[in-house]
Amino acid sequence: MRYFLIAVCATTLIEASFANNEALNESMVSGIEAEKMIREGTVMNSFSKDVQYGVKYYYSVLYFGYTWLCEQATYRTTCYLEQ
Repeated sequence: MRYFLIAVCATTLIEASFANNEALNESMVSGIEAEKMIREGTVMNSFSKDVQYGVKYYYSVLYFGYTWLCEQATYRTTCYLEQ
């Protein structure tokens, strides 16, 4: 009986972890999709910041009714859904 309860608890925790990861993936876009959001969306605000390996650019983008905070660096572009 004890092992059954441990297995049920472990399964529940694993399923909750997968659900959290799926929600996180839906609120983050990277790569070509993120670059497309910056190009095709409405940039409401932008600024840049010097970092040790170059410059990072930040954009607040309105894209299909949602506001995204996009970060663009030399090696990657990522957008995060603002809530």
